[in-house]
Amino acid sequence: MVAHVDAVAPGAQRGGPPATTALRAELVQVVEKMLAGAREAGAIRTDLDPALTTVLVGQTAYAIARAQPASRQLTDAFVTVLMDGLRPRPPARNTGASSA
Repeated sequence: MVAHVDAVAPGAQRGGPPATTALRAELVQVVEKMLAGAREAGAIRTDLDPALTTVLVGQTAYAIARAQPASRQLTDAFVTVLMDGLRPRPPARNTGASSA
């Protein structure tokens, strides 16, 4: 199981109403499960800490939700940069050249 990281957005109060706290915990669990499946399938990097990756996804969603003015272009940019950063890196190519 992935260690729990509190993915509360900066400036947001921790805790809050019990329903909000329960929904937040459920969302973190769903994101952790989704990322674990993606990691196992080789769809995202395995060198990043799973808890950190969960926070990155959560904070990106928070930034998108808080962006003013709301913009499809900005949303696409956030998601593209996040996904590019999570994409596995191709193995280093051995060109056969030696450094003498």
